[in-house]
Amino acid sequence: MLQRNYVTDDGTHIVVTITDPEPAEVDWQVRLQSKGLADDFDRPIYGIDGMQAVELALNLLKTIEQVEGLKLPKG
Repeated sequence: MLQRNYVTDDGTHIVVTITDPEPAEVDWQVRLQSKGLADDFDRPIYGIDGMQAVELALNLLKTIEQVEGLKLPKG
């Protein structure tokens, strides 16, 4: 499991988690989860294998970071 803490400009603390890859019905999946955003989420991300599922989750996370203005906490 991968987990990262963020902070927004207004000081809100956000936690984002990507679970370990696991086999799905046909492909592989990870779950991309957030806590602390206005709309928390827990969504499966699918890939042809575990590596691709993680890669796609990280790409989506990059977009979320930009849209939500998430930053790593200082210190």
